[in-house]
Amino acid sequence: MTEKRMSIKELAKITGYSVATVSRVLNNKEGKFSEKTREKILAVIEETNYETNSIAKSLRMQRTNTVGVILPDLSNAFFARLVQEIETLLSSKGMTLIICTTNQEKEKEVQYLKMLEGKMVDGIIMISGNNSSLNPVFIKNKGVVFIDRDNSSENNISSVHSDHRYGGKIACQKLIANGCKKIAFVTQEDVQITQKIFEGVLQTTKKQSIKFDESNSILITSDDKFSKTGASNSIISGLIKENNFDYDGVICTDDRLAIGVILALQAHNKKVPEEVKVIGYGNDPIAKYFTPSLSSIRQDYLHLARESVNELLYRIENKAEKSYDITIPVSLINRQTTI
Repeated sequence: MTEKRMSIKELAKITGYSVATVSRVLNNKEGKFSEKTREKILAVIEETNYETNSIAKSLRMQRTNTVGVILPDLSNAFFARLVQEIETLLSSKGMTLIICTTNQEKEKEVQYLKMLEGKMVDGIIMISGNNSSLNPVFIKNKGVVFIDRDNSSENNISSVHSDHRYGGKIACQKLIANGCKKIAFVTQEDVQITQKIFEGVLQTTKKQSIKFDESNSILITSDDKFSKTGASNSIISGLIKENNFDYDGVICTDDRLAIGVILALQAHNKKVPEEVKVIGYGNDPIAKYFTPSLSSIRQDYLHLARESVNELLYRIENKAEKSYDITIPVSLINRQTTI
């Protein structure tokens, strides 16, 4: 028979202390009670059931063995694989992961941070997303690691990121080597990752004397009516109909955007790769199986996960305050769209 969970009132009655005192001990808050009182209450907690025993142990160690991960989009295959590997690595260390998806909403991110603070997580991994700063009171004595997110505003947060400038560079170099003279840059989100990819493209075109500037950037505006594929398909189709699409090379910051671009080109009888060559980003599994198969910049999610977890655990164990910047290499996967 399942044992009934003890209430805080029952716990107070057994210990002989007030509900307020028991509550302060449970929540690890300071109060007008001695260490002996605290130890007595924790001892009673340990004698009740497994769940309250876990609370007592966490209070003694000042650890909950839980980590929160905040990310913008779990439907993205790269993010999904990254989080799955993070969960696997943390689980092997006896830790539990709380996954929070923001859908790129800043307010939602703030709400999740408050929730994680209430759950007294030992650390947080924040993946991509908004550039908002964290509450300095919250991050004090906690491990915090950013993945593909700038940490310039926080001195005690480490950052692990793919080399996105290099990703933009090698994507651009591939198109130029294949004879492209006018390259478009297609993105949906104006976030740090896309800015760095754009910088890599811009630097490369300058060195190669290829005309490229802000006018070559096509922003696919966010719209709930469209998936990324549908949104890019619609925008590119509109440009083709208006005769405003005269590019022979396209770099997209997401593989699903790239698929949408290809579908739009095919619908208007433009041949890929003969007339327009296309490169995506992220090496989504769909890139390999789409026709024509999509060239893409590969991010090493296994390496990213491993470095992020190692850095997080180091910060949790050592209360580290110094920041570290860890860069993970990217590579070009060459397929049919850039032959």
